[in-house]
Amino acid sequence: MGSKIKLSKMSVTQMVVIYRYISLIITSYFYVMTINHHSLTRKIFIILGMTITSLIMNYLYRQNKGELQKISLLVIVETIGNSLLLILSGGIQSPYVWYVFNTVFVAAIEIGSYLSWVNMFVYIGSIVFSTEVLQLSDINAISGIILATGGLQMFVSYAKEIERKSSEIMIVNEQLKKSNTKVEETLEYVVKIYEAVYLFSSQNNSKSLIELMLDYTTQVLNSEGAMFVKIEEQNEDYSVYSRQLEEKLVSELSREVVKLYKEQKDKDKNKNWQLPVNNMTFIGINIKYSHTIFGILIVENSQELEKLNFIAQLSGMLFQQFSLEEMNDILIVEQEQNRIANEIHDSVLQKLFAVSCNLFTISKAFEKMEEMQVVEALNTNRASINRAMTELRKTIYGLSSDKDGTNSFQDKVKSYIEEMQNLHNVNIILTAEGFYRQLTIKEQTSLYRIICEGISNAIKHGEASFIEIILSITYREVKVILRDNGIGFDPEQVKTKRTLGLGLRNMHYLVASLGGELTINSSSSHGTTIEMSILSRVEQDSRKEIV
Repeated sequence: MGSKIKLSKMSVTQMVVIYRYISLIITSYFYVMTINHHSLTRKIFIILGMTITSLIMNYLYRQNKGELQKISLLVIVETIGNSLLLILSGGIQSPYVWYVFNTVFVAAIEIGSYLSWVNMFVYIGSIVFSTEVLQLSDINAISGIILATGGLQMFVSYAKEIERKSSEIMIVNEQLKKSNTKVEETLEYVVKIYEAVYLFSSQNNSKSLIELMLDYTTQVLNSEGAMFVKIEEQNEDYSVYSRQLEEKLVSELSREVVKLYKEQKDKDKNKNWQLPVNNMTFIGINIKYSHTIFGILIVENSQELEKLNFIAQLSGMLFQQFSLEEMNDILIVEQEQNRIANEIHDSVLQKLFAVSCNLFTISKAFEKMEEMQVVEALNTNRASINRAMTELRKTIYGLSSDKDGTNSFQDKVKSYIEEMQNLHNVNIILTAEGFYRQLTIKEQTSLYRIICEGISNAIKHGEASFIEIILSITYREVKVILRDNGIGFDPEQVKTKRTLGLGLRNMHYLVASLGGELTINSSSSHGTTIEMSILSRVEQDSRKEIV
């Protein structure tokens, strides 16, 4: 900012320099051409002296700029020299009358108007001294000098005011630039926070969360590598996950982290750790929620502790969510087991007990009963058994979402497609085959999110008017194909520049969490095709058995 203001101030003094050299050339020309009573030697002597003096004074003014006393002394010295020049070169008739205005100019800019008026009256005194009799034209010339000095004062005053306003504008402009930079940085940080929250919250299990946490940490902090030590205090076991770190370094870091954790287990859990390993310094931060520690995140020494703490806090909340979900699943299973047991005990078991007692009675009195009585008694028992079977069937159906012939996964996908069609006037075709019940809840949730992300990207970024979705669920694999007629993009360029969008990145993580593969084929003006495939549970189990 200071350098820019300095350049602005130089614009006024630069005028003095330009005026000095131009006036020297012009006045010297007229001096040679119009003053005929001076000898050529005298003219050359005066012109050379003025040129050398002009160069020296310009140099001295630049060297002492801003020093008031030195500038005042230089102005006085040059004024005396210019007065002698006027006397030697013809007084009021000398062309150098307009050259001597340099000191008036300098005095007005650097010192003040009073010294420039003093300069002017000194020059007028020199003119009067060198002139024997003042003519009317001489008086007019002196009046012109006085008016020119006044005009020069007004010009310098306005120039200084413009310079001051310009400096203020430049300062305000710099402040606006800094404010704009801060706003851009804040917006970028907010977008990154939103992206982090969105990506992290879309994970279905702790393993996929750990993978995302390591990837996100290395990218956001520009770290060479990261590592996470998952702690299972109940089993006193530790699991290590790393990203972009050598195996030997991971092993050494793991030992140091576990050792340090055991030593500081009952101490301050909010403290960041410094871990010097192999002449490198790493920072360790607890991933925790409340008083529960889920693990320790380790990155190479970073100055952006605020971002690291944010990642740690967000990860801790999600680990706690997974823990609560696991506990909730256990409670739901127990609750359902109790419900089934109670319903069977209260209805089915009671009916079966009654049938058993009735059959025992029939067996005791069988020989005394007539045939019609036996048939009637058996029919009564059969009816009771049928009712018991009906009750048991209702109890079993209470566990199944198929009991009313609907499927929530399929309905949610169709509902989302209809909503996007109505909102964006786009044609979306869904072709589905296979048995949806083969999918787990996690698979259904992930597939639904992948389909939603694919449709949203095709409409928002691809500007597609037609989208085709093929969902195939077989005994061996689950396959999803999303094809659109949008503007497309270059996948390789996106990977090279590491500008993978939020939607595509989320799709990659969702597929990875299912152990599947995702491929993207796209080109400009030819649309995009996204293919995803995962092994079915049966196929995964069979491969595990083979291994």
